[in-house]
Amino acid sequence: MFQVVIKQLWSERRQTVWLLLELTVVFLFLLMEVDFSWIKLKNYMEPRGFDVTNTYQLKLKRLAPGAIGYRPADELEQTESEMLEQLVGQVRLYPDVEEVGISTSASPVAGGGWWTTVFRRDSLGQANLQGRAVDEGYLRVFRLCDHNGKLLDLREADRSRLLVSRLACDQFGYASVADVPGDTLYMDTGNDVREPYPAFGVFMDLKSRPFRPYQASFFLLMSRQEWNERLQQNQAQRMELWVRVREGSDVHFREYFEREMAERLWAGQIYVSSIISMEDEVAKGIDTEMKQNVEPMMYVLLFVLLTAFLGVFGTFWLRTRLRRSEIGIRMVMGASRSAIGKLFFLEGLCLTSVAVFPALLIYVNLLRAEILNVYDLPYTGGRVLLVAVVSLFILQTMIFTGIWFPARKASRLRPTDALHYE
Repeated sequence: MFQVVIKQLWSERRQTVWLLLELTVVFLFLLMEVDFSWIKLKNYMEPRGFDVTNTYQLKLKRLAPGAIGYRPADELEQTESEMLEQLVGQVRLYPDVEEVGISTSASPVAGGGWWTTVFRRDSLGQANLQGRAVDEGYLRVFRLCDHNGKLLDLREADRSRLLVSRLACDQFGYASVADVPGDTLYMDTGNDVREPYPAFGVFMDLKSRPFRPYQASFFLLMSRQEWNERLQQNQAQRMELWVRVREGSDVHFREYFEREMAERLWAGQIYVSSIISMEDEVAKGIDTEMKQNVEPMMYVLLFVLLTAFLGVFGTFWLRTRLRRSEIGIRMVMGASRSAIGKLFFLEGLCLTSVAVFPALLIYVNLLRAEILNVYDLPYTGGRVLLVAVVSLFILQTMIFTGIWFPARKASRLRPTDALHYE
C-alpha cells in the first residue's frame, strides 16, 4: 500500500509540491505559536516563591508642609527611624496581625530592588543579582523558604548578612548550597568599592512576574544602623510596610483595621495612607499580562489554527472528492471501505512527514539564532521535542479530520455510482 501511495503522489507531483509547501508553512506557524504558549504556561505554573495570601501593604506618607499637624524638622521630637519604629509597634499590637515587616523596593508584585554585581571571595566568581533590602519580618510575612522548602528561621540570625537564591549559587559556581553559609560575598557599592557581607543561607528562587522566569537575587538583612542611614536617604514614606493577618481574618481586615486603629495609624509626621491587598495586586498583574501579551498571541494562535484547519481540511476534502471514481474502481476490484480509508490516511501521513523536516529545521535555527524567545525558557532538546510533538499532533488532527469525512462519505458510495463520475 505504501508503494501505491508513493506512485499516486508522484503522478500528482505538481499538486503535491504546492500541498507540501502549504503544510510546511502551517507547521512552522504551529511550532512558533505552541512554543510561545508553552513558555507562558510553564513559567505561570512554576511556584512564585512568595506566599501572598492574607498579606497587605500599608502605604506610608509624610505630612506635607501646610497640612494640619505638620511641623518643621527642627521642631520634631522624633527621628524618621523612631517614627517608623513606633508605627510598626502600633500595627503589631492589632489582634489580627500575625507578622509585620519592612523593606525598600522589595514588592513581590513588581520588579523591585536594585541590580548590582556581587562577588564571591572578592574575585573567584561574580554575578549580576537583583537585591532587596528587608528585615526578618518581611521574610516571615511572605513565608519565604530555604532551598529545602522549609520556612526560613532567622529570629536569632545576625543582621547585616546576605541570603542568596538557589539560582545565584549556580552562577557563583558553588559545588553545593551547603558551601554558602559562612562564606563571604562582596557587594559592589560603586567607585570600585566592594563591601564584604557574610552569607547566611540560601532561599528558593523567586519571581515577581508570574509569566517570567526566575531571576538570581539576594536579600540584604541590614543592621539597625544601616536602616537608619537608609531612612535618612529615602525618608520613611518611601519605606514599605507589610503585614500578614491571621487565617480567616482577611475578609474584613481593611475595613475593621482602618476603623479600629484610627489614630494609631499615625506616628509623628508619618501615617498610613492606604491598605493594599497583595492577592489583588497579583491578580491585577496576571490580568495585565494576559491582556497585553498572552491574549493577543492566543488570538493569533486561534486565527492561525482556524485558517490552517480550513486550508488543510478544504484541500484534502477536495482531493478526496475528486478521486471518487478511483474509489469506485478500487471497490469493484475488491477493496474494503477500511482499506480505502487507510489509503487516504497514509497519504496524509506521508505528506506530513515530508513537510515536518524543513519547518522543524527553520524553527531550530530561529532558536539557535535567538530570534525566538530563549530568555524566558532556555533552548534545550526537551523544549524542541515537546513543541514538535504537540504541533505535529495538532497538524495530524487537522489532516485526518479533513480526510475522514470525505473518505467516509466516498467509501459509502455504491461502486456503480462512484464509477458514474468517471
